[in-house]
Amino acid sequence: MKALWSSFWSLCLLRRGPEDLPRSLLLLLLVLVLDMALGMGSQLLGPYTPLFEAMVVTLLAGCSDALVLWGLLLFKQR
Repeated sequence: MKALWSSFWSLCLLRRGPEDLPRSLLLLLLVLVLDMALGMGSQLLGPYTPLFEAMVVTLLAGCSDALVLWGLLLFKQR
């Protein structure tokens, strides 16, 4: 577990690239759930925001990020 956190920290400091992380569906799901929880939590800290609205906004932000990333990767391959 320490090696995984060390890899993530090195990734944040731009010392390593994403290709250095292990390919794992479980790891991907863990990161997505953590991203959702942090996104919803930060929205719920503000003034009155319903849980459903925070969930929808977080999902839309994640989907738009994924769409932009997909487009950039598609553009880079050409």
